[in-house]
Amino acid sequence: MVRASSGYRRGGRTRLQNRLRDKFSVERRMRSFQLQDRVIIDIDPSSHKGMPPLKFAGFMGTIRGKRGDCYLVALQKGNMNKEVIARPEHIRRVY
Repeated sequence: MVRASSGYRRGGRTRLQNRLRDKFSVERRMRSFQLQDRVIIDIDPSSHKGMPPLKFAGFMGTIRGKRGDCYLVALQKGNMNKEVIARPEHIRRVY
């Protein structure tokens, strides 16, 4: 039997697909956020750097800080509070 893969992008075939009209944009990589902004983790599959774990895709959280080029996003998964570090192309602001 073949051994199952356990890589970082395992099980993300549908979550890591670009939509038909999505294209590379510099604006997504140059976004800036303020502390306490509400954001959604929206993973961009064309950029592997600074990608948060796939289990947090679609979660909503708040910006708690900045780590270099990345942002620290605090969110709640079930009853537990989690912190995720992600680059700006993988998060989008909630309006």
